[in-house]
Amino acid sequence: MSHHFGSLKALCDSATEHALEQCLDAQLLAFGPLGSTSTLQDVAAAFARPVMRAPAAGGHDLAVADRAEGDRGRAAAPPGERR
Repeated sequence: MSHHFGSLKALCDSATEHALEQCLDAQLLAFGPLGSTSTLQDVAAAFARPVMRAPAAGGHDLAVADRAEGDRGRAAAPPGERR
């Protein structure tokens, strides 16, 4: 791995960048359906849900969690519970 990325730091930087990009993509998908009648809770959930789900999902399905469920406006699942 060192050879491909040049160093362990470069590998970690790349992994972090990739994870952040996935999180931002998931947030943008969650913000998409929000409209002028959306509440502050809707906006906060769209922002926070992808961040909170990442560790529970092991990061594997971060970018598709909200898109697959279509759960705009639903409260976030309690820790350890997937909806």
